[in-house]
Amino acid sequence: MNKSILSEKRIYLYLSLFLWIYLWLRAIFIPIAHDEVATFFYYVHTGKFFPFFSHWDTNNHYLNSALTWVSYRIFGSSALSLRIPNLLFAPLFFFYCYKISTEIRHPFLRWTFILSLCFAHSFLEFFAISRGYGISMALLFGAIWYLINFIKTNRLRNISLCLIFMMLATYSNLALINTFFITVFLILAYAILNEKLFAGKDRKLLALLFFLGLVPIVFLGLILIRLKLNGNLWAGSANGLWDATVRTLIKLITTSDAPVFRYFVFFYFIVACLLFLVLIIKERKQKFFQDSSTVFFYLLTGNLVAITILGNAFKVNYPEDRIALYFFPLFLGCFLFLIDQAKALKKFHLQLLLVIPLLFLPVQFFLRFNLTYLSFYIDDNIPYRFYDKVYADWLPGTLPPTIGGNKGRHFCWSYLDFRNGGKLSDVYSSSYPGYEADFQIVDVNANPGWRNYYDSVDYDKYSGRQLLKRKFPTQKVFISGSGIISSGGEIRPEFFKFYEAKVDSLVGKTLFLAYDMAIDCNVKPFVAWIVAVVNDSIGKNLMYERIPLDWLRTEWKGPKNNFLNVMFLSNLPPGSDNLVTYIWNMDKVPFRISNGKCSVFKMIPDWK
Repeated sequence: MNKSILSEKRIYLYLSLFLWIYLWLRAIFIPIAHDEVATFFYYVHTGKFFPFFSHWDTNNHYLNSALTWVSYRIFGSSALSLRIPNLLFAPLFFFYCYKISTEIRHPFLRWTFILSLCFAHSFLEFFAISRGYGISMALLFGAIWYLINFIKTNRLRNISLCLIFMMLATYSNLALINTFFITVFLILAYAILNEKLFAGKDRKLLALLFFLGLVPIVFLGLILIRLKLNGNLWAGSANGLWDATVRTLIKLITTSDAPVFRYFVFFYFIVACLLFLVLIIKERKQKFFQDSSTVFFYLLTGNLVAITILGNAFKVNYPEDRIALYFFPLFLGCFLFLIDQAKALKKFHLQLLLVIPLLFLPVQFFLRFNLTYLSFYIDDNIPYRFYDKVYADWLPGTLPPTIGGNKGRHFCWSYLDFRNGGKLSDVYSSSYPGYEADFQIVDVNANPGWRNYYDSVDYDKYSGRQLLKRKFPTQKVFISGSGIISSGGEIRPEFFKFYEAKVDSLVGKTLFLAYDMAIDCNVKPFVAWIVAVVNDSIGKNLMYERIPLDWLRTEWKGPKNNFLNVMFLSNLPPGSDNLVTYIWNMDKVPFRISNGKCSVFKMIPDWK
């Protein structure tokens, strides 16, 4: 090994170590995001993450959920604990990124590939959050490396490793199923074109492609079909390839929607296609199909064709932003590998002229360097101090204050409450932008009227939200109560009703429900909701609120009144006839309720 290669490896090692330390610090200090909390509550906390045996949603990145469950069981529920699996896959990504880069002959292009990829901040930060994207990118790069090695060496071992890595990558990110299929097709096409090289190995080759390729793809396809039939493939957009995928991905990577970035992407893609045609026609003809330097080109163009066909023929949404994240490394590799192969572009000044815009990414990395917020999930940001200030305002043993906010804030808030014993109320968005709640987590510019009824007690400059506290508490008038609530011992029905009353005379009013009871269940976690529903005279659901018990705490042990919480039903709609509140025991496990009561109040509005 010559000194230049050794020096290059050492530099890359130091850069990788720096980036890995940075990712660990981000995982420690940055507040958890909405999607991370959803993964935790639905799949990790419950331990139900296997396909067909878990809550149906594309949020379940199966491999990520499984590994996060292991980390949670060992290290607990802190944000860092939930993010450890992705952090541990970052070195794997750095390793295969470097291995792939060694296939680029020109050092300048090789380092452009490394720096543009590893220092793309919005791409890199997915290795410091509990989502499937970071894990899948590490595994995808491993698969690409072994695919390149297979083309170079014709060894079946590389096929096995390629397909295993690709299969695991897709279990971590279902959006990669097209890439998985294209990889299998490329291996098969290469083997057919080089049938003499595989004489006597054809059965082994077909067995690998069947068991490690076709079977997993069919299984993953069945998962996607089920998600589609359930209406869960809502992520993405039907706005077309350019608007839905390209523009949103550009904005994710650059944090800008400036047209100049779109021009560069379009220009680079056209250049890549022209270089590919030139290299086929003038330099390598059909053999160029079998060259490892074209792997990125085939994966990129194959994915573009696949999502276009799926979008037009089957009305599958085009992937957006983070779902389309895999297009970024494929695009970068496609462009730089083809430039590296072009003899007409071997001069440094020509290479510099073409790729210098890509150096925007490592420059921007240092401008966006922070330990405070997540670029894509910046709107989810709820600083921990917001929770601490509300908690400090609550007197233990009394009903917790109510929290208001726009849709989506409840996940992050519920996680903070879970981490602190589950003693505060949920964030209610049905009344947004109302005035009923004791506190609000909102952008005050969305409703200047808040200033008349609330004082600002804190501000987060990254999300633009303020923590507001009511100037004067809302007045409440007691309407009725349930009497003593008791299950009469251990029971296991799916539904157990606490209270029912007519509310037809309360249309337009806001109801405040207070719960005080002892809940006892030996199953951990107790997956159950406290539900309040308002129906019309024929039983149609008009309003629905819930308090997930497993989002408050893992263990429910009586006999003390360990469930003391509230909810409100804002502005009962016309036609409201009946109020029912009950416990929904989703898994029908044994539980016990004693010494409980439910009290219903009517809020007296002081707002106009």
